Amino acid sequence: MKRRWLPMLFIVACFIMGSVIPVYAAENKSSHLESLKNYTVLSEGKVKELSNSMVKLLAQGQAIRAVKADILNKEKQTKIKEAEKKDVQEQPVKHVTPTGQKMMMEATAYSCNEGIIGGGNMTAMGQDLQVNPMAIAVDPTVIPLGTKLFVEGYGEAVASDTGGAIKGNIIDLHFADVSRCIEWGRRQVEVTILV
Repeated sequence: MKRRWLPMLFIVACFIMGSVIPVYAAENKSSHLESLKNYTVLSEGKVKELSNSMVKLLAQGQAIRAVKADILNKEKQTKIKEAEKKDVQEQPVKHVTPTGQKMMMEATAYSCNEGIIGGGNMTAMGQDLQVNPMAIAVDPTVIPLGTKLFVEGYGEAVASDTGGAIKGNIIDLHFADVSRCIEWGRRQVEVTILV
């Protein structure tokens, strides 16, 4: 009977030590002697009482559920932060009312993920798409390279790339994520050459 409780007691002791020691080390930077003044010595009976209550909690699954809930909460927060970071990277600077010459163009999408749609990390003007993903491939005879554009549904970016299939009134918009390229597809958009 006693042997059944030994592994569980060992797990509880490890759990307590793993929780207490890092907190103690982080919060108590004073000398070792001063920190000992804050502790009270527990009697053997009190230690057994605490151990028994921890074993009961563990046996009922409350401690495990609490730890699982904490882990799930931290994972959820991490995913939210990653999504916010990704949104910030791809959000273009938006003008309220872009001014300049407007024209209707056919817009397709590409990604710098090699072998998928498009490929390569550098544009024709040397822009690193991993650092600044907002780029537009144009026909330089229609829109000169280096021109700032505002594309309806995409935002503001620089005409910094070219492509073999980009001829005439066709532009190719860069997206960091392939799924966004597929979502964009091919569509007619209003393009404003910003002044």
